[in-house]
Amino acid sequence: MAEGVWNNIIGRFLGELKERDQLIGEMRSELADKERQLKLLPDFQKEAEIRRQEAEAKELEAIALAKQIEALKKLEQSRALETDRLSKLEGEILPALERQLEIERAEKEKELLEAQYRVSELEATHREIEASKARLEESLQREIERLRLEKEEQTKIIQVQFETLNQKLEKLEQPKLPWYRKLFGAAVTGQKNS
Repeated sequence: MAEGVWNNIIGRFLGELKERDQLIGEMRSELADKERQLKLLPDFQKEAEIRRQEAEAKELEAIALAKQIEALKKLEQSRALETDRLSKLEGEILPALERQLEIERAEKEKELLEAQYRVSELEATHREIEASKARLEESLQREIERLRLEKEEQTKIIQVQFETLNQKLEKLEQPKLPWYRKLFGAAVTGQKNS
């Protein structure tokens, strides 16, 4: 009967150990998934670097456009000087030249306005890219911190479960006296005391 009780206790404990092993296996699988996610973080950083490079390229394009605008302004100034010189000319050439200059001036002003519009669009795009980059970096930092805390928490849980299992194993491994030895041992001890 004592052996049956003992076998029943061992059977229950082995069943509990099996359940704990399954739980530990699932937790290890989750940890592996979290580590895989952590390894993917450099891909996000590469994307942020690509966006930064695109922003720099657009900034360089904006600088080039600004230089082009400056060149157009100088060209406009030289056209104005040419107009002054031509205004001194007499005859039929002057009205035709003035009309031609007016057409060119209108075209250059149109180009200037379009270039200014493009520059303002590029500046707005650059600001959006910078804001997007800042949001992405902040999101990455939050995700890294969340994954780190989650990993630490999972590690603590697993460690506590291992310690609990080790304590149960130690209790099971301690030699236990059969019930009849306990009974006779108590009787012998009682006789000695009397």
